[in-house]
Amino acid sequence: MTNLRQLKVELAESPRDLSENWNIKCSAWLRYYVYFRVLDKNQKTTTLSLFTTYFVSALWHGFYSGYFFFFISLATYTVVGREIRRAFQPLLKDKPVLKFIYDRLGNIFTVSFLNFSAISFMVLTFTDSVDIMKDFYFYPYFLCILGYVLAQYVKKTFSSQSSKSHAQSGQEKQKDS
Repeated sequence: MTNLRQLKVELAESPRDLSENWNIKCSAWLRYYVYFRVLDKNQKTTTLSLFTTYFVSALWHGFYSGYFFFFISLATYTVVGREIRRAFQPLLKDKPVLKFIYDRLGNIFTVSFLNFSAISFMVLTFTDSVDIMKDFYFYPYFLCILGYVLAQYVKKTFSSQSSKSHAQSGQEKQKDS
C-alpha cells in the first residue's frame, strides 16, 4: 500500500495529476466526501467543488493563513490548467510531437507553480508569504491570467473555425445533391 507515487508527482503534467498522486489516501477521502458532494443541480462537479475541497484540505492542515493561501492557489492553478487543456487538447489530436512538447511544458509549469506556492505552506503566515512572493513579482499568478486568457482565445478561435468548416461542408453536400 502506497500513499505517494513519487515519480508521478515529479513528472505531473497538471495540478490534478499532482494531487492524485500525492497523499493518495487523503486525496481519495477528500474526493469522495467533499468534492463529489458539492454538485450542481445536474449532478456535475464544478469549480465550487474544487475550491471547497481545497479549502477543507487547508482546514485539515491547520489554521495558518499560509495553508489557505497554498491550497487556494493550487485550486486556481487547477482551474486554469483545466481551461488550457480544454482549449489545446483538440488541437493536439494526431500530433504526437506537439502533444509531447505540451506535456513537458505542463510538467514544468505544474512543478514550478507547486514550488512557488509551497512558500506559503512553509512560512505559514500571509504577510511572510506575500513578502517572499513580491520578490518574484508574483509571476505564477500573471502566468495563470495569461494562460486563462490564451485558453479563452484559442477556444473561441478554434470553435469559430470548426463551425465555419462544418457550415462549408454542409453547403458542399447541398450542392452535390
